[in-house]
Amino acid sequence: MIQELQEIEHCQYLTDLSATDLISEEQVNIVVYHRALGKELDEYINQLLVNGFDALRVTCDVSDFDLVFNQHFNLHNDEPNLAHNLLKNDIKKLLEKFAGICQNTNLTISFGIVDTDMCRRFHTDMYELRMLCTYAGQGTMWLSDDNINYEALNSRGGNDEIVLREDDIKQVNTGDVALIKGALHPNSKVGGLVHRSPTIESLNQKRVVLRVDSNSLLDNIE
Repeated sequence: MIQELQEIEHCQYLTDLSATDLISEEQVNIVVYHRALGKELDEYINQLLVNGFDALRVTCDVSDFDLVFNQHFNLHNDEPNLAHNLLKNDIKKLLEKFAGICQNTNLTISFGIVDTDMCRRFHTDMYELRMLCTYAGQGTMWLSDDNINYEALNSRGGNDEIVLREDDIKQVNTGDVALIKGALHPNSKVGGLVHRSPTIESLNQKRVVLRVDSNSLLDNIE
């Protein structure tokens, strides 16, 4: 799978978080950072999934994330919760890297349980740059640019019309981190990534998803 993805110019498949800066290259519209979550973090995520929790949706500075995350989960800094801190520190590390790429520490963050198919149709989104990590469940599905019927995409056709080769649909692995360009990214030769949410409703599945967006375009408008 790694070799297959590396052959696609607009996708970079990485094993080093620091190399995700490659998303800034104009010919790249997705980078996938491959990693293992580790046993302790994986077990804690699945515990959260079984027990349920309220989604965290906030726009904040990365420097305030520790406090925001602890308050949301009703924990204090002096509470010895190693698994919780593993998750918090993992997310903060990703936020710091994303903020560096965006050159903006003010980010919109969503972390919660998803139990619907959400965006079922392959599409591009109206944002500059997004970071996604599915901590549990199926990851985001996406298409290489040579597997897209752009006429069907632009005319609101269905997935069966948009996808040229159904057996060549890509999917981000659980735990991996994807940075994807949207249609508003100022430095993209190939345009925003065409992607969709995985089908989980009919399978009675759930996902735990982190989604982070840059607010740089909104800041420039204001």
